[in-house]
Amino acid sequence: PLSMAQVKRQLLDDWLRSTDASLAAFEALKEDPRRADELAEGVRMALRATHNLAEGAGAASLAAAAKLAPSLQGQRVVAVMSGGNLDRTKLRAIIN
Repeated sequence: PLSMAQVKRQLLDDWLRSTDASLAAFEALKEDPRRADELAEGVRMALRATHNLAEGAGAASLAAAAKLAPSLQGQRVVAVMSGGNLDRTKLRAIIN
């Protein structure tokens, strides 16, 4: 089994690093491990609220909306949830 620290590292490694623009964001995220906690919470939130599985990148919009909820009060918000590329080992570590 993977430790939560290993899962967090993999969430960051998998998170939106497919373009040059996202590479800078990825490098910044690596410096702050709390971001992986937020992505993991986004995955848990997706499961609880929608009964759908999203990988870290796919749940990033949900995590961001939750974090920004006080400033979004009274506004219509759309959060795109995508990607279910999360294996059982990572999922088990996130939900436990």
